[in-house]
Amino acid sequence: MRRLSLNEQEIVELQTILLKELKDLSIQTHTYESNPFVARVIKERQVLLRRLLMRTS
Repeated sequence: MRRLSLNEQEIVELQTILLKELKDLSIQTHTYESNPFVARVIKERQVLLRRLLMRTS
């Protein structure tokens, strides 16, 4: 797999997007906590987004 080369501005933009997505998912977690399937999918997305965020830090 080829690694992307991002400049500092692109990294900051990517981190901003990831943080916004995590915030949105956090809100959705509370909305859909009564549906176990949806809650699990949301939690899996949160894990993936956190990993991406850690890789860009």
